Amino acid sequence: MLLVGIGFKLALVPFHMWTPDVYQGAPAPVTAFLATASKGAMFALLLRYFTPIQLHAYHPLFLVFSLMAIASMLAGNLLALLQNNVKRILA
Repeated sequence: MLLVGIGFKLALVPFHMWTPDVYQGAPAPVTAFLATASKGAMFALLLRYFTPIQLHAYHPLFLVFSLMAIASMLAGNLLALLQNNVKRILA
């Protein structure tokens, strides 16, 4: 459940479907806040929890995070090619 919550908050694949709609519908300051503050907070949380346990020692967990990161980069870049709204591209 922790992995799902982290993936949803960071809008990682496969939890990324809500992000373009929210970014497009929100005003620009709200979009900027959602894009920076929430993701920065999740990055700080990941650093706080996974730095002391040395994530590289836990191969299955490291593999899951690596696959989610690779899938998010691939899907995000490919799906951004289809967008015509700047906010949706940034999502």
